[in-house]
Amino acid sequence: MVALRFLRAAREDGAVRELLSRLDPAQGLEPVVAVAAVAGFALDIDILRAAHAHDWALRRVRYTLAASRPEATAEKAAGAML
Repeated sequence: MVALRFLRAAREDGAVRELLSRLDPAQGLEPVVAVAAVAGFALDIDILRAAHAHDWALRRVRYTLAASRPEATAEKAAGAML
């Protein structure tokens, strides 16, 4: 999904992140869609909203599963101690 790739770029690509950081949140999502277009991602506001909801649902599942694995928690604690 194009919008999910854009969300990833927003997290990982410094240039996209910089463009987004200059936006005024009061302007809504239209400027975000414009940044996506500049970055090469063709999407609209509805697709962006759906991708955002999907992205957070996937994160919730991933973190819930990770938290339910005791060995994962122990590995994280051990790693933090190193």
